[in-house]
Amino acid sequence: MANEKQYTLEFQAAQHLTQDYYEITLKAPANFTWEPGQYTHFSLPDHEIEGKKQRALSFASLPDEKHILLGTRTRQTPSSFKATFLGLAPGAPVVSDGPQGEFLLPEADVPLVFFAGGVGITPIRALIRALTLSNRQQPYTLIYSSDDFYFFDDDFSTWAQQQAQFTYVKTQTVDQTHEQLQSLVQTASAQTQYYLSSSPKIVQSMKEFLGTLAVDPEQIHLDQLYGY
Repeated sequence: MANEKQYTLEFQAAQHLTQDYYEITLKAPANFTWEPGQYTHFSLPDHEIEGKKQRALSFASLPDEKHILLGTRTRQTPSSFKATFLGLAPGAPVVSDGPQGEFLLPEADVPLVFFAGGVGITPIRALIRALTLSNRQQPYTLIYSSDDFYFFDDDFSTWAQQQAQFTYVKTQTVDQTHEQLQSLVQTASAQTQYYLSSSPKIVQSMKEFLGTLAVDPEQIHLDQLYGY
């Protein structure tokens, strides 16, 4: 359920990374915070938007990073919302209805396996960053699948070098991803938790694959991203 309270954020910049991939940074007011793994609905006041007037985007950063970091792509033809969002001037207001979502880290220190497809990496970037700053001792692995570009690749590569518990694996095909997941499941402890983030079709496909490996559905956590 959406929060009734609204927050006015400040647009800072949109960086064109490559092809149709963009990073967006926003400045949040002091009373605005969120948990890693959450998302919010954004709207753009004072702008005429055709079609959907707001979009849900996941936080890729932590509150301690002093800014809100988002990742998105536009495909060949940007929606009216995205074209307007990416073209905002620095300082322009952006409205949020507050953080939402339950795609959160477990309280227990247990092994974790993350799968991200494409822009589904955005909430997982925040989760991984939180883990690198924590005192958790159990291993955690990220399998990141993309056919052309890997968001936040430098961050993950650096953290994997710094953190002995963190393993970063990049794949390009479904077969490669299945091979990596199967290998992890075969050696995983009974307490391992699995986090899947991508489009609904890909998330459901990976969930079904984990089911064929006898992973308990209660240990699978889903974040299905719409409208990226």
